[in-house]
Amino acid sequence: MRDSLRVEEFTGRALTISDIEMAGSIGTRRGGRFYRDGVEIIPMPTRTYTTEQPIFIYYELYNLSKDEFGTTAFQVRYGIKPSAQARRRGVLSSAFRGLGRLVGIGKPVEVGLELDIEYGIRMQENRWLELEFADPKPGLYQITLIVKDINNGTEYERIQEFMVTPPPQTERN
Repeated sequence: MRDSLRVEEFTGRALTISDIEMAGSIGTRRGGRFYRDGVEIIPMPTRTYTTEQPIFIYYELYNLSKDEFGTTAFQVRYGIKPSAQARRRGVLSSAFRGLGRLVGIGKPVEVGLELDIEYGIRMQENRWLELEFADPKPGLYQITLIVKDINNGTEYERIQEFMVTPPPQTERN
């Protein structure tokens, strides 16, 4: 059996973002099976978290442009909202403490955060973020990541879905 696989090329000249990797945890421990560029990323292949778990995301930026002094500059915007499928099923959003804003009860509003401009000298940057919901409703959510290269004005966007479920029930004796 054969199947085709699309592999994205990150060696071009335009700003690009890797896929958003959903993780169970991310830390600065050195080495290990899931170690990459200074961080250990424990994957969450199911992209399913309980309402009590923080959500970790990891991504890489490629082909950041440099100014006349050899400096890169970029800005990242995050957004989280119930996915289109979840909205059709009536899943409501909740307060989102990790980004510090509230989403209106009963309204499929996106919660967002725009970070300060970051400067560097590398054309490739690796970033990760821990997100914490405050009392999330179970359902399917969508995270949007938009990066703007300040030096040339280009933007690139990635979207990833993830599931939030109730915590497992524990038996009482």
